[in-house]
Amino acid sequence: MENLIRTFIIGILLTFVSCDLNYNSSPVIPIDPRPFEQLIWVAKFYSGGIQCDTASHYTPPDTKALLNSAKIPVVDVMVEYCATCDACGCPTYAAKHFALIEKQYLRDAGRLDFTVQPLPWLYIQTDKTYYQCSDNLIFTIDNPTNENAFITACNNKLTYWLEVFIEGKWCNFLEINIGPCLDLYPQYIQLVPNQTLREQLALRTINNLGSGVYRIKIEYRPEYYPYNHNIYSKTFNIGCSE
Repeated sequence: MENLIRTFIIGILLTFVSCDLNYNSSPVIPIDPRPFEQLIWVAKFYSGGIQCDTASHYTPPDTKALLNSAKIPVVDVMVEYCATCDACGCPTYAAKHFALIEKQYLRDAGRLDFTVQPLPWLYIQTDKTYYQCSDNLIFTIDNPTNENAFITACNNKLTYWLEVFIEGKWCNFLEINIGPCLDLYPQYIQLVPNQTLREQLALRTINNLGSGVYRIKIEYRPEYYPYNHNIYSKTFNIGCSE
């Protein structure tokens, strides 16, 4: 019985890890240039299935394969969950799968029941998926919606968090620019529709940084909404030689 219980616990832990690491492997859009005027997000509604990570970007293979089979190249893919659940705690979900494609393929995507729809969140994107501890981590925050967004800030500088994946869960590793904050500055940075904010983090300046899987978290409030939301970058790896 003791061995059976131990096996059951290990199975649960492995399930949590596999769910929380199910992130996309789609190509990263180059930071410079950013040809967004030639790209457009299209969406398709899906329901059913099993996917536990409700917070971060994830590449649905069926969405990418569907577009690619119609000879529509996909730049990036992400998903919006219409109902949230704790990791691995719900058997079904409903989601809108978003694909970033070139505008010239919009009509072809429409034949597959994809529609143009701006994302309801901001989009964090790093310039690479693997970094050395001596690198500069460059990331952008895009507002692809038609509404203003207000990102948490301190002293007119962006506030954000670096999280690390340890023992099957995400943990706060480093808080960047959390205070003390002066009252003469607003508590938010406004990001207008279609605006991009670029940030840089010098990894070599971070104490006790080790090899592992990381992500960036920011807090923001959409216009006309009273509450803040958390959004996350896709995961990236940091390697530190001993």
